[in-house]
Amino acid sequence: MSALSQPKVLVFGYGSNGVAQLRARCANPALTLRPARLPDHARVFCLRSPRWGQGGVASLAPAPNQHCLGSVAELSVEEKELLDRFEKLNFQIILSLRHRPVWVVQQRTLVHENTQSC
Repeated sequence: MSALSQPKVLVFGYGSNGVAQLRARCANPALTLRPARLPDHARVFCLRSPRWGQGGVASLAPAPNQHCLGSVAELSVEEKELLDRFEKLNFQIILSLRHRPVWVVQQRTLVHENTQSC
């Protein structure tokens, strides 16, 4: 299967995962991000991280009539698995964390129905 025909996963980033960090975590120096907005959600800091001296960990919460600014990355399945390992999602450290499909808006257009937050 060629690189162009491999399935892609759209990931909405809203915290520390900027382009340089995602390129390193996904082992893809060519990775790009597109500005995006997640309607009816707000960024919240509801957990503490021992990695960051008990600093806040960003998450998303439903919030009618608000929005969260972020970015969308188009990852291969392998890149998404690398990111999940870094974020420790596959180890279920945060048991209440859930992925669910959301609508993410990019410059007044729909990006993808099945975008996952990270």
